[in-house]
Amino acid sequence: MKRSSLLLVGFVVIMAILLFPLTLERQNQGQPVDYFIDLPGPFHMPIKGDGFGFLLVSKDPNVMIHEGLRDTRPVMVLAARWLGLALGHIEAIRDPPLDSSRFRTRKAPELQPVATKVGADVKPYFRFYVAYALINALLLIVAFQLLMRMAGPALPGGEVGYLAIGALLLLNVVIEDEFWSPHSQIFNVVGPVFLMALALKVAENAAFFASWRFPILALVGGLGVLAYGNMVIFWPVMLLGGAWGWRRKRWPWRRFIGQALWASGAFVLPYLAWGSYLTMIQHGGWPLGEVGPAVQSRGYPHFWWMWHAVQKGAGAWVIYRIGENIGRILLGGLQEGWHILLVGGALGTLTIVRHGRAIGWMMLCRLAIGAGLFISMMVALYFALMGFYPLRICFGVIPSVIVINAILYNVVQRDLSPRGRQIMGGLLALVIGGVALFRYGQP
Repeated sequence: MKRSSLLLVGFVVIMAILLFPLTLERQNQGQPVDYFIDLPGPFHMPIKGDGFGFLLVSKDPNVMIHEGLRDTRPVMVLAARWLGLALGHIEAIRDPPLDSSRFRTRKAPELQPVATKVGADVKPYFRFYVAYALINALLLIVAFQLLMRMAGPALPGGEVGYLAIGALLLLNVVIEDEFWSPHSQIFNVVGPVFLMALALKVAENAAFFASWRFPILALVGGLGVLAYGNMVIFWPVMLLGGAWGWRRKRWPWRRFIGQALWASGAFVLPYLAWGSYLTMIQHGGWPLGEVGPAVQSRGYPHFWWMWHAVQKGAGAWVIYRIGENIGRILLGGLQEGWHILLVGGALGTLTIVRHGRAIGWMMLCRLAIGAGLFISMMVALYFALMGFYPLRICFGVIPSVIVINAILYNVVQRDLSPRGRQIMGGLLALVIGGVALFRYGQP
């Protein structure tokens, strides 16, 4: 079996080891709304908060189309629906042997009508529940594969270190809170990894940006926006990375502008098509969905807080508040991703000590660090403008650092012997394993 295949199998095993403990009820305390599907033994499949809405619209997309529930995330909803319908052919999923199901909530049932509706009979929704978990797992596997591709091929003896760095994709608040609950929050982890892959690809390969294939990739990026809003960062990353690679080739800028316009058109096409379809179906104005008045009335000011403040003559306060929000998001990311930054600092120090100013690694790392900083700041800016940033969202500024860690690890291990790589990978695994024990091993 190829080394890359062994790494993939190893990552799947690690994913199972880290994720299945999250189904224990003791790991799911303190949520405003929890619903537990009790399984045999000590396991409980949790549904939290918005997960009820995702299950409802996956089972009945008409609720999304006609009532606007989750209508800004149709890609995730419809993917779960189609996969759930396919899984329904498996009898154990179509008619699951559930022991019982129950709420644990701090809210009255009348204040959570969607949760109450889904919880009344969870069996018809179980296939879609499994579909969301499988989609989350698939996205994490794809992110790991991209992480390994960006870092470079694993050398003999270095496999353990790569798996340890891959485990950082799993050791965070997003996975803890949302992996087993239907949602699209997984893009706060995998989205920045996808964007890093895009940035490095177009910056290092201007011919790819200039090819007919790139607008197709931009179209896929536009579909990503309809899965989770932070993927709108695809557009500036695409243009800036493409411009960087174009400048290195010294090609005519007129051709770049033409290609950028084609790619930008492909990028916005899915959003325009979906919005036009909903406008036609709902016979009203452009659908606002999760940024509309209904969401604002529940205390989520998504983007509109700036408009309301400007109307009241508080434009200067808006600028101050955006800066304050960015600072809080970065601090939240530090709080949730300190272990990842610690690993990055150690690998960066080793790289400088061992390789000094060697031009090869400096060019690669400088590009990766520049792309990572840009993507992290764009993530912070996006949610600062939104005005809503719990810790699981703040973590979105950290995954680009995981990519940088993988690249630094690859640079450090290049001139080590296989035995030296094993020792280094083992030490890295011990450190990251300690973090895992700290996060998951407490009663």
